Amino acid sequence: MELYRKICNICGISNIQYHREDVRCLSFNDYIFDKVVTISVLEHIYPEKDGDVKALTEIKRVLKPQGDILLTVPYKEKSNIVYLEGSVYERESKEKNFFAREYDQEMFNRMVENSGFICRDITYICEKTGVLSLDYYQWGPGKIFWYAKYICKFKQILEKIVGHSFDEILARRYLYISDKIIHRVVNVVAVLESN
Repeated sequence: MELYRKICNICGISNIQYHREDVRCLSFNDYIFDKVVTISVLEHIYPEKDGDVKALTEIKRVLKPQGDILLTVPYKEKSNIVYLEGSVYERESKEKNFFAREYDQEMFNRMVENSGFICRDITYICEKTGVLSLDYYQWGPGKIFWYAKYICKFKQILEKIVGHSFDEILARRYLYISDKIIHRVVNVVAVLESN
C-alpha cells in the first residue's frame, strides 16, 4: 500500500484511509460508502465460480442505497477462465491455479444481476489489430500462434534494454474507448447501481 500513499502524497490528497481487506467479507458497517471503485479486481476473486458475485454482494452491503460502483473487468467475445501454473496470489500450488475470469456479455450480465445490481452505463475498451496488439497475442485469440510468445518476449527484452514499459505507448496506438464494440473488445468499464 506504500505505493498508493506515495501517489496520494504527490497529488496532495490527504483525506484517505487505507485498509487491506477480503472483499468477500468486509469489516465495514452496512450502507457506509457513497461510491466504490474497483479496477481489475473482480475477475481475480476466488473461487472461479461465483467469487465475483460474492464480492459484489458484499460491496452492495456496504454501499449506500443511492450509491454506485464503477468497475472494470476483462471483457471478450467469448467468456473464459484463465489458469496459471503455480502459486497465484494467496493460493499456493505447484499445479494449475485459478487466475482470472474473462467475461462475455452473458457472463457479465449474470454477475451483475445475481449480485443485485443493474448496469447504468457501460463503455468498452477495444483493441485495433496490429503487429503489437499485445492483448491479442498474450490473452486473446492470437496466443495460439507459434510466434505469439516471441512477440511478447521481444517486448519484455526491449523494455529491459530501454528501461521502461511500452504499455502506455502501445495503449495509445491500439486501444480506444467506445460505447459500442467495433474491433476486438478487451475490457469493459461499467457503472452499477442497486436495483
